[in-house]
Amino acid sequence: AIHFIIRDYNPPAKTNDQSFAKLLLQATYGPTQESLHEAKSLGSAEAWVRDQIDKPASLHRAHYRQRTNGYIKTDIKHHGVRLACERGSRWNRHAFNRWRDIGKTIVEVPTGSGSYYLKVDGIART
Repeated sequence: AIHFIIRDYNPPAKTNDQSFAKLLLQATYGPTQESLHEAKSLGSAEAWVRDQIDKPASLHRAHYRQRTNGYIKTDIKHHGVRLACERGSRWNRHAFNRWRDIGKTIVEVPTGSGSYYLKVDGIART
């Protein structure tokens, strides 16, 4: 077996772009050309952080509510949901529902091509 020992390593100094890109990678969802230019124009990481703190809060709640598929109240006992491609929907495809499917019969049905699909109380689920 061969063993190597690194006795000395001097990495090259980071460029200003690399330093600010690392800051944005750690503090945001990742840098864009625009955000990198903005951070560099502020001159330092401290100035960028202060600038972020001084900005008005952008709450995740408003962003989330625009994109979720909340229940649409149609009457007291029934609720509807947005369609998969409808604006504002968050479409989740689950074969089972923990409340709706309790106590129902599940049958595995062969397709004849080596795969199967499920029927819940006689209704196919995908």
